[in-house]
Amino acid sequence: MKKLKIVAALAAIAVAIGIYFFLNYLSKPEEVSTSTVLVAAVNIPEKTIVTVDMLLYKELPQEAILKNALTNPETVIGKMVNSDMFVGEQMVSSRVVDVGNQQEATTLGYAVEPGMRAITIAVDNVSGVGFLLLPGDKVDIVTMYERDKINANDDKNRMQAKILVQNVTVLAVDSNMSRSKNKILKDAESGENASGYTSLTIMVTPTDATMLTWAESEGEVRAILRSPIDEDLVGTPSVTVDTIQNN
Repeated sequence: MKKLKIVAALAAIAVAIGIYFFLNYLSKPEEVSTSTVLVAAVNIPEKTIVTVDMLLYKELPQEAILKNALTNPETVIGKMVNSDMFVGEQMVSSRVVDVGNQQEATTLGYAVEPGMRAITIAVDNVSGVGFLLLPGDKVDIVTMYERDKINANDDKNRMQAKILVQNVTVLAVDSNMSRSKNKILKDAESGENASGYTSLTIMVTPTDATMLTWAESEGEVRAILRSPIDEDLVGTPSVTVDTIQNN
């Protein structure tokens, strides 16, 4: 009987120790995996250029970190936020824009480089290079216009053609800014005829924009496609009937 009491006491002690360690295990906080991300240190209004003082690092649980959250300040500083951001919000790639980068731009305004302008010109099958232009292509713009009769040598030389602007970027074909999603490429892949378009939006200087506006209102404009590796600006004279006949 005495032995039974000793065994029971030892068993009770063992159970008590087991319960103690089990409860102690349950009371320990569960280890949470965390990572450090960039968040907004202040409220950042839309279309604000991000500076270093607008950012701070914050350690967050892994499950709370948003997709495409940014961790390197160099990927954010100098870029523009495309919507209002509030203190503590995570910086994600979809909320910052590299202004002037046509590949990243989601709207036309963000595609235009500082100091440049976007202008749209009307085109057709001929003036639009056979409906084969794509966003991102480089073009020159040729204008054909009627010179002032007083300054022309004779009536036959009143019409004149010249390259007005060179090496400008096509930002959009009609309202399409995406090269990869362009229907022309899809038609080419499927063997169908290329779809038509009626306008090109190109990036030019303010001076070129005013000249193009005048040229389109007083004559004709035509896009000519450049090689993607050719950035040279060439000096070409204006062409009249005499130029053609004397060539």
